[in-house]
This record gives sequence, structure tokens and C-alpha cells, in this order.
Amino acid sequence: SMEVVVPDDQLSLAIGKKGQNVRLASRLTGWNLEVRSEAEAEEEARMARVALGSIPGIGDVTAEFLFQHGFKSAQEVADAGEVALAEVEGIDLDRIPAILEAARSQAAELQRLAAEAEAEAAAAAAAAASAVPEVVAVEDSLPVADLPVDTVDTPVEVTADGEEDGVAAPADGGVVDNG
Repeated sequence: SMEVVVPDDQLSLAIGKKGQNVRLASRLTGWNLEVRSEAEAEEEARMARVALGSIPGIGDVTAEFLFQHGFKSAQEVADAGEVALAEVEGIDLDRIPAILEAARSQAAELQRLAAEAEAEAAAAAAAAASAVPEVVAVEDSLPVADLPVDTVDTPVEVTADGEEDGVAAPADGGVVDNG
């Protein structure tokens, strides 16, 4: 797999209509191509550097060494093992056990927080679902025309001085002439 970063304004051209350009380039090179914009790649790099820098005891320089070697998270560092970290130029062999322990601790904490957030979201969704009133179908509802006359409001006319005059609606549905 190969990541291809293109200028933001060229992303749609690089991908092509329905991914045609990427598929063709993939066939020609024999690689699975992942096309991304510069903005996406820059944001991912920034987030990776922040994630690596958040590992306790790892400074910006060590985080940059790890990033340049392809690591993007505490979990990736924790899963790497001593041999893989020994290949990272700029990291003292003496520090590798401490880096691994800190990365494992950080990864475990992040997993715990993610599980906690997921549980809270599930509980909130369940609470929201139980708070929605149940809709009950009414099968024997009466049309408005069949309602008793005393349930229909009597029209009210407001005069110029703001007083209300009750106006009875005629039985034939016509207009009442109060004049």
C-alpha cells in the first residue's frame, strides 16, 4: 500500500471520475494507492505528533524520531517491541524499556477512556430512546364532521373597539350577516 498526497485543489483530478484514475494508477504500479489531500496529510501528521508527544517521558525530539520512523500513536509504539524501537535512529537503547512501558500505559488509558465514552454514549442513547413517547394508533377516530356540535368552537368576531362578539355559524355552512 502506498499513500499519495496531492495538492488540495488536485484531489478530485487525482482520484478521477468514480475513482478511475486511482484504479488505473494502481494497476500500472501494482500498488494499492491511498490518495489524500495535503490538508488531510498535514492534519494527520499534526495529530500523530501530538499523540506521540503525549506519551509520558517522551519529548518533542523523540516523538519526531518516532513519527519519522512511521509511528503515529502510543498504541503503535506499545505494539512495536524493543527490536522495532532499536531501529529508530536517535533513540538510546537504554531508554527503550521506559518508552515501551510509558506507551503501553498511555495506550491502556486511552482504551479505557474510549470504552468509558462508548458506554456513556450507549447509556445516553438508551435513555433517549426510553424518553421518546410511544405512539399509539387510534383506530376508531371520528371524522371532524361526526363530532358533536358542542365540541366545535363558535366563531368569534372582534369589533373595531376590540370587543368580541359571539357569532353563531349558520347550520347550512353559509356566511352570517351581522349587519
